[in-house]
Amino acid sequence: MGRPPKEGIDYSEWDVDLFDDPKIDKLMDAQGCSGFVIYFYLCQRAYATHGYYLSWDWEDCASVARRIGAGVSSKAVENTVAFCLRVGLFDNSLFEGHGVLTGRGMQRRFTRVLPKRNCKEVVAEYWLLPPEKSCGAVLVSKT
Repeated sequence: MGRPPKEGIDYSEWDVDLFDDPKIDKLMDAQGCSGFVIYFYLCQRAYATHGYYLSWDWEDCASVARRIGAGVSSKAVENTVAFCLRVGLFDNSLFEGHGVLTGRGMQRRFTRVLPKRNCKEVVAEYWLLPPEKSCGAVLVSKT
């Protein structure tokens, strides 16, 4: 019997024009470089664990701050996540309904590795991209 397919990914790409995104401009203006580092860290954790989403609870702020270090406080993590939800870097309705952090940008980056994966299943309730942009993702219900 084989082991279950890996959920996360080992490598994630970031577009070279990332800093041309108005949402990133707003994030850096409001939260500074540490806000971007927090956003980047959370995206990387999402890619490593589930590939395109991160289960999130506000109580996670302290452990994220500790792991990032460099003077980042749990309040800074909380403020950054709230800001990312407000501007659409993370989808607010999915966070409120399911307690996950994900966004279209995260999912677009995840679709770049989908053709190489044996398991192409994604949780339908968390998936934001239309079928024509989903690169063969197989939607399965969470239940």
